[in-house]
Amino acid sequence: MAAPTKDFQERMAALRHDFIDGLAGRIAEIDGLAVAIAGNPAAAESLEKIAALRALVHKLAGAGGMFGHAAIGDAAAAAEQACDEILERKSATAAAPVADRWRRVETRLQQLRRAVDAAKTG
Repeated sequence: MAAPTKDFQERMAALRHDFIDGLAGRIAEIDGLAVAIAGNPAAAESLEKIAALRALVHKLAGAGGMFGHAAIGDAAAAAEQACDEILERKSATAAAPVADRWRRVETRLQQLRRAVDAAKTG
């Protein structure tokens, strides 16, 4: 297999830089949804927002890994799974009240924020 060209390496470096630069906006969008959900996570409109939140963290899980930020990818995947536990109600925690499962999502989002902060400063 041929080594990546310098042009390819430069483009990937630029994409990684853009990824890091875009994290603040992504986290702001995630936080906006989280605040809207937190008041009543069991409400029908909150469940729609949880689905939107799940989609955002799913994208971040893939992008984190692709751009070499495994901690972001892992934390986002954990947040995605926690959202799934509310939306699908198939997990062992499904019998727990939605508010309890939402707290698990919030914990995962805190881990994601820490991973993002570390990536931005490192």
